[in-house]
Amino acid sequence: LKASHPTLSKGTNLEACERVTKDFGVPQKLRFALLNRLRIIRSLGTREGRQECVRMRLTAFHILFQSSPDHEDLPLLLGEPGLVQDLLDVLYNEGEGCEDLRNLAAKALASMCCDRSRQNLFLRTLNSGRQKEKFVLFLKTAISRASPGGERENGLLESLLSLVSVLSVSTLGCAILSQLGLVQILVDMLKLRPGPQRQIISGAVRVLEALMERDAAVMRAFREFDGLQAIIGRLSRELGLVEGGDEEMVPGDSEEQRSSAKAGGALTKRGRSHLIKSLLRASALACYNGSEWTQSRLIFEGETEGLPKCLEAVFKQGKDLGSSVFALAATIMGDFLHHDPTCFPVIEKHGLPEAFLGSVKTSLVVTPDTVCCIPSTLVALCLNKKGLKAVQDSGALGQLASIFTNPAHCRSLQGDTPSLLGNGLDELVRHVPEMKGQCIEVVFSIVDKILDVSEQLKEEQAAKAATNEGEASVPMETGAGAKATEVYFDSMSEIVSNTARLLEALLSNPAVAEAFVGGDGVRKLLKFYSIPVKSQTSTNIHQLFSTFRVLYSSHVRAKEVGTCLVKELEVLLEDWEGRNDHTRV
Repeated sequence: LKASHPTLSKGTNLEACERVTKDFGVPQKLRFALLNRLRIIRSLGTREGRQECVRMRLTAFHILFQSSPDHEDLPLLLGEPGLVQDLLDVLYNEGEGCEDLRNLAAKALASMCCDRSRQNLFLRTLNSGRQKEKFVLFLKTAISRASPGGERENGLLESLLSLVSVLSVSTLGCAILSQLGLVQILVDMLKLRPGPQRQIISGAVRVLEALMERDAAVMRAFREFDGLQAIIGRLSRELGLVEGGDEEMVPGDSEEQRSSAKAGGALTKRGRSHLIKSLLRASALACYNGSEWTQSRLIFEGETEGLPKCLEAVFKQGKDLGSSVFALAATIMGDFLHHDPTCFPVIEKHGLPEAFLGSVKTSLVVTPDTVCCIPSTLVALCLNKKGLKAVQDSGALGQLASIFTNPAHCRSLQGDTPSLLGNGLDELVRHVPEMKGQCIEVVFSIVDKILDVSEQLKEEQAAKAATNEGEASVPMETGAGAKATEVYFDSMSEIVSNTARLLEALLSNPAVAEAFVGGDGVRKLLKFYSIPVKSQTSTNIHQLFSTFRVLYSSHVRAKEVGTCLVKELEVLLEDWEGRNDHTRV
């Protein structure tokens, strides 16, 4: 049958398929294949129909490659040498109405290259003839078109960066991308004002980071093209340190596009934080060169001149940027100080210690990242005498007491976070003995606060029991106080478990353990068994037991610990005998 046949030229695709099936007696198992062929044949008569046919086929390729098929399932595609070239031809097609086709072709190539065997097929095609020059020119054109804004242009550039990102994870792909001059292209994209959308810039930075990690030559080329200066400049714009930076980051050039972008506040905020994190990570990687730190980077001159201001801005905006960004900035500052503690005056001149310590005390977003980064950063600051004094005077370490005793932070302390924090405090005490007093004070503040809340819970339960039994007319507390007590009652089991894991890690230090026992810590810790909890679990009991076991094994006054345990046990037995009118056996 030809496309001009009367049977095929009338009605919808389903109606035409039904007529052909009746006229020629097509078996049921072949009807779907017949419908597919009829749909393709009838769509080839017009330009729009042919474009739609290609669009559906590219979408099918993309979905097929994304499903991670086995090699046995793709004999036709793997054995078709012209497939990659056909996709590249669609990618380079500048015809009218082909914008979404180019985007789909880029996505199909990126999905195909996720598999190493198919990636090699693409790289061989790209490395032949003049394909390199055509690909570079097309990428530059896509960047220039995406800069003013536009959904289709930005979508195409994002798909191209996804393809480049997939290629950057292999040695051969990294080498070919270096030959293409990709480093200079991406560095220049960071300097564009206004530039592409934030998620596109984040993708470009991740590609640069992957290339720098795999190839030292890329790192040298990155510095030759002032890549670090471009990254720090972009970071300054994102943090609002450059006038007019926020307006440049809004995708689109018209007032309507800017208003629409600003309306999605949560999405924009998340994209900004993600980009800042990528820029910080890339700047940290670029500052380190094959295990050698240059002196210019330690005094923050030249290309790294703006980095301290960026770190200070991150500390001050930590609540808005998120915990992971804050923790990364603290880690970068700590790395500088660990390498050369004498650079503290330079750090101090830019206000970094003050900004970090102030954020910890006033605006810290409590997450596992931020909580675990505090001890290591404090260790770095305390390597210098001025830094040690600043940390002691700030009292930032005391913030941990409110974190561990606040029911709102229980979820942030789940998992291994308390143990990691305890190990960090142990490291702080070992490297900076002058901080042992504050660490012990924090530990006792946590324990005392928990015991105080426990007494309040016991009094409230006793009052409720007396009221229910009619023994006394005790007025019940209502309002905010009652609600706060109820919240503590619901969360007390988690608070006790988190504190026990913290102490288990910290009390392995003999100096801390001795001070804990000398401060009547064993007796206070035993009271944890009598704290009213909503649901007592074996996990809590095991955590407390593990804490006592570590305390007994690591403490030089082990006999005193054992004696204290025996005395408390005797008191409990006597109390139990008095209540139940039993005699000791």
